[in-house]
Amino acid sequence: MDDENFVDINKKVFLAPETKDEVKENKEALTKEGIEVKLKNWLRSNNKYMIKKYGDMLKNCKNVRPSGKTIDGRVIYSRPTSGRQWTSKKGE
Repeated sequence: MDDENFVDINKKVFLAPETKDEVKENKEALTKEGIEVKLKNWLRSNNKYMIKKYGDMLKNCKNVRPSGKTIDGRVIYSRPTSGRQWTSKKGE
């Protein structure tokens, strides 16, 4: 892949086509809160590409999983069809 797929001369960040598909499809099965947590974590690293990915996902993704809480009050961040849910820790 050449650099022009990612950054233009003005240093604006562009997502690669495969990443745009990830944003649309939400393969991580994230809820709105899960996307917000991912974005918050990437903002700490200053990784502009990942910040754009999760920022775009928060704004544009139509396939966001339903939000909710577990019986013991933990926030659900991800609802995969197979495997474990990603939830907040107790007390968060």
